Amino acid sequence: MQKSALVLITMLFMLACSKPENSNPPRRIGPPDQVEKPSTPPDQIVCTHDAKQCADGSSVGRSGPNCEFVCK
Repeated sequence: MQKSALVLITMLFMLACSKPENSNPPRRIGPPDQVEKPSTPPDQIVCTHDAKQCADGSSVGRSGPNCEFVCK
């Protein structure tokens, strides 16, 4: 009984540690200074995609050089 339990535990451990054949290859993770970052031209402003509901019921997003909500 003990021998069969030991064999079962060993087989389950080996199964859990085995790598599936269809798994993705590991990704290379480098130091932060080597990670490729998207480039934004220095004269371009990028705002978050927030939305605000105005008093009249309309919705507006951030715009302008200060990324402000402008309700009309």
